Parts: sequence; structure tokens; C-alpha cells
Amino acid sequence: MPKLSVIVPVYNTSKYLDRCISSILSQSFQNIELILVDDGSTDGSGALCDEWKKQDLRVRVIHQANSGVSAARNAGIRAAEGEYLAFVDSDDAVGAEWLETVVQKIGNKKCDIISFGLFQIVGGKVIRTQVMEDFYAPDRKSLLPRLAVYYERLFGSCCMKIYRTNFVRKNKLYFDESLQINEDAFFDYAALPLAEGFLNVGRPFYQYYYYKSSSSNRGRKDILRTFERRSKAHAEFLAVMQATRSGLPSAEEVLETGVHAQYLQAVSVSSKFSYCDRLEILREIFAQKKYRTMLKNKLKQEKTTPETIVGLFLVTLNCPAMLAFASSLKHRITERSGRND
Repeated sequence: MPKLSVIVPVYNTSKYLDRCISSILSQSFQNIELILVDDGSTDGSGALCDEWKKQDLRVRVIHQANSGVSAARNAGIRAAEGEYLAFVDSDDAVGAEWLETVVQKIGNKKCDIISFGLFQIVGGKVIRTQVMEDFYAPDRKSLLPRLAVYYERLFGSCCMKIYRTNFVRKNKLYFDESLQINEDAFFDYAALPLAEGFLNVGRPFYQYYYYKSSSSNRGRKDILRTFERRSKAHAEFLAVMQATRSGLPSAEEVLETGVHAQYLQAVSVSSKFSYCDRLEILREIFAQKKYRTMLKNKLKQEKTTPETIVGLFLVTLNCPAMLAFASSLKHRITERSGRND
């Protein structure tokens, strides 16, 4: 039986897939299986998966109709034969000592969940390193103080964690296939209160490549409903963890952060959204008074810049069309000046 099952959902990433697979199969720790779940790719990614299967006996391939990343990960969970489960996105990569280091750190500890850090890479350059100190929390009580300090990081991508397979299956932990975003956070809301043993390895192994055109960076119509659901899930999590006064953010703060993040996507100069895309996102936010109030609160807390002043003014006036026009116009000007340079 392999020690670890690495699950990679694959959808139309033929440009990056060889880099991803190579980084996993060239690990210094070799006792693994790699499960490639081709989620109905149309760009030849499925054929690439089959080629890798021919080259390495540790590779297994699942082909399925396009059903989304959560369904692909769930298919991998059901097929996995390893003692532990890891997830890697097919347009990302991992460091060569990732699994060997994690296995050594686990040792004889009981660990249902193991986390580690990442490098964020843009244009081939590391622009951010996200890492926490080494720690081991044998139970829920000892994990709470860490959650309060590292909330955003510990509720980040599932690709920054490894899970014990029996723990996942025993507790019927699967990704919500109705979600397009934040599926990782909902998975961890269910998993963390049940974990007996949480280990953090204080080194960055995951290589997250940021692409402006990536579907994970695009707005979606249901995003605010998802943030509402996440806020409720967070409230339930606080209750289960008995953590209402632990230093963790409140359910309302989680929703406020989500609204603000969606606003920033809509007005970003670097975003390739059209005017209509920006307007659609902003109208959804501006349609509810509570969202506008949350947004004004967040903007008032930000550093004063021309952008935040204009944004706060137009949010207060409830003018999504003007804000969408201003941000799309600035994007075009920035793009033109970049081409001229």
C-alpha cells in the first residue's frame, strides 16, 4: 500500500500539466500513488495523463465527464489507496522534498491533518512566501490558539494540507460539488473540529502559480451567496469549537471580508473583466444595504488613496455603473501605456 495518494484534478491545463506531474513523481519520497482525475478536458490533457500512466506505474488515471473540481477531488478520495491524501492543482507544482519532509515530521505522532506553506509565483518570480512556525496540536483545545493567530492561512487551500485517509472516509468528508469557490474552506470547517492531531510543518513546499486568466480568479454570479453560506458555516464552526471568544473572526467579519474581496476583484486595474462583468459584480454587491455598509466599513479602514476615496464616494452614492466605468477605463489606459513602453 502506498504511504500517500496525491490527487490532481485536471481540466484543460495541458500547458502546465507536465510540470505539475513531474514535480510529484520526482519527489525524494517515492512510496506514493498519483491519481490524475481528468474532468472532461477538451485540450488534450486527458491524453497527457494516459501518457504519464504508461511511463510510471505509480500513476492512475480516472476519466469523467466535466463535473467541476470538487467532483474530481471526490473521485480521487474514493479511489485512493494511500494512508494519507494530498491535493495538487494541475497548473501548480511542489518542491522535491515535500513528502519526505512531511513523513519525517509525522514520525510516530497521530496526525489527522498536516499543513505546510507555499510560494506564490507570478511571471516566474516568487512574490510571496506563506509559512507558519512548526507546531503540533494533539487536540481541539490546543489547536484553538493557533487558529486564532493563523486563521486565514489554516483555512486556505486544501492543497496546503495532507489528510489521513481513514479520517476523511470515516467522517464522510467530501467536497461540496454545488460550490464553484471556497470549497476548500467548507471542507476544513467540517474537518478541523473532528481532527485528533494537527501538525504544521513550517516550510513552504507548494508552488502556487498565479495566472490572470485563471478561472479561479474570475467573478461568479453566485459568489455572494457562497459567502453567506460560508458565514453561516463559520458560525457553526465557532459553536462546535466552543470558540466564540477565542480571537477568531466573527461570522459577520467573514462575510464582510468576502464582500470586500469581491469588490476588489471588480475594481482592480489588473483585472481583465469587461465593463459589463464589473458592473454585474458591483450591482450584486450594491443591491443589498448590508453589503454596502460592510464595504464602506472596510474602505474606511484602508489606507487613504485616490482609489479608496473615489470608491467610498461612489459606494456611498450607490453608483455601481460609474464605478465599473472608472475601473474599466483605468484598466484600458494602464494596458495601453504598458504596450507603449
